[in-house]
Amino acid sequence: MLEFKTLKEIVEQLKDCGYECEAGPLVNNIAFQKLAEFADVEIREQP
Repeated sequence: MLEFKTLKEIVEQLKDCGYECEAGPLVNNIAFQKLAEFADVEIREQP
């Protein structure tokens, strides 16, 4: 099992897994977006 030391590490791993459900990609979920903001993780692609 992976060992995480920070919230940022956890959010980055979740972001990179590409998880999707019937509601769509995880990165589009407003709760995940807020979590990423708290963890200082960019989830939107830069233009």
